Amino acid sequence: MLAFTVLLRLLFHAFTGSPEGSIITPFQKRLTPITKRMAEDMLLRNMSLRTIDSYTYHVDRFAKHFGKQPEDLGPEEIREFQLWMIQVNKSSWSQFNQAVCGLRFLYSMNWPSGA
Repeated sequence: MLAFTVLLRLLFHAFTGSPEGSIITPFQKRLTPITKRMAEDMLLRNMSLRTIDSYTYHVDRFAKHFGKQPEDLGPEEIREFQLWMIQVNKSSWSQFNQAVCGLRFLYSMNWPSGA
């Protein structure tokens, strides 16, 4: 696993042209086991760093909203979070869409069985 992480870092730095440690984006600071896995999966799919940042931010926000890990939350909590974003938080359509896409990626890629 360590070799895989080192490889991902090398690929990241080769892709961005930046030396180790010169760029720290928020997704790199938000490394709970699930957001770390998401970030790695998105890097493997060549997704942009902004997309990785956005998706991991919203998944982290979703988990913090309920005070639980995403694997302990299901469709009803996703629905409740979406309603909270629209009705209480007054999120923009862009924010709402990013959260939906981030949660869709999380649950479809990390738990393909639909857990």
